[in-house]
Amino acid sequence: MPILLRPILLHPWEACPVDTQPVEAQPVDARPPDTGDLAAFMAVFVRYYAEEFAIDLPPSEISYIRSEVEKGIREGYLHLLLATDREDGSIRGFILYQIDTPASDWCLRPGSGFIRELYVMPAERRHGLGSRLVAAAEHELRQRAAAAIYLTTDQAAAFWCARGYRDSGLICRRNDGRIFEKDLPAPDGPRP
Repeated sequence: MPILLRPILLHPWEACPVDTQPVEAQPVDARPPDTGDLAAFMAVFVRYYAEEFAIDLPPSEISYIRSEVEKGIREGYLHLLLATDREDGSIRGFILYQIDTPASDWCLRPGSGFIRELYVMPAERRHGLGSRLVAAAEHELRQRAAAAIYLTTDQAAAFWCARGYRDSGLICRRNDGRIFEKDLPAPDGPRP
């Protein structure tokens, strides 16, 4: 199945190019927000939580998460990139990332990029989709003047190390995850 990497809920003038080609060499499309995409994203997000953390999110928590995602995107510090099937439009993976700012509900390193969540559907794993999502987020964060990126994880250390992240040796007090970090090269053009 051809997969399309598609940024959503970005300002319409902000393209999100990637450093590597998407699966099947499909182009990356940028477009204005689409409410249907956010609803589909939340359905996949709920599945992600159930699979990865064995947590069934109650409707009130789903509503809260959706409102926080919408708020972060509206205020410009939170970004979402979806990988969708070109034929049926179904979501095959996503990455949720931000530039840390005191305005967010999570800000450990102001001005740094933070990968909040990365998920690839089990059937799509080990085909490079997660790497492509990470590369696209890194490119966007670099263009937004982030000099470094960090994330927290209690799993997948080998995945992150293979993409140039290093284990800082620190544990995040908010979620008990290990903190991985990566310095970013300067963007191709002037920083915004």
